[in-house]
Amino acid sequence: MADLIDWYGLIENGLSNRLRAELKVLEYVEKDQQVADTDMYLRDGFDYFLVFRPGPFPFLDLNYKTGEIRDVDWTTHLHLFVKYQEQEEQWSAFKPFRNAIIQMVMKHRFLREILIGDEEYPFAEVLNVDRIRSIVAGGDAEYFRFFGVAENMPPNFMTQVLNVVTRQRVRFE
Repeated sequence: MADLIDWYGLIENGLSNRLRAELKVLEYVEKDQQVADTDMYLRDGFDYFLVFRPGPFPFLDLNYKTGEIRDVDWTTHLHLFVKYQEQEEQWSAFKPFRNAIIQMVMKHRFLREILIGDEEYPFAEVLNVDRIRSIVAGGDAEYFRFFGVAENMPPNFMTQVLNVVTRQRVRFE
């Protein structure tokens, strides 16, 4: 059996690689684990995290012909986590980080080669991407506290989910 292409995985990897590279330049990210598909690193002491989750599966009409090309809209959930020490700091830390992510997605809505500073970051592994079609908040920003932390302890993260929809041209085999 031939290897199956993980079309969504290509989208998520391209988007996470791009955001990781640019957030490092803006000094939000020190370690690659701060932009990941797992939240297991949230307790590691860093202030900013971006956790990727697959969104709803797009509708695919199963009456396709072999070799047919379809435009597929993939949804990726970006879970933003911003740590704060004092409650007065929560919005002044959260809003600039969220804005940086929104601006990067809008600026680089085509997941192709980009230039950051003097370095090139190729994303050629993202096959057949038309463009990122939208970015929208999935709900209000909320407070977050780890499970197992004493109930009288206040939350120490702000979190919000941003939904990114990316269109990709897929050839069905």
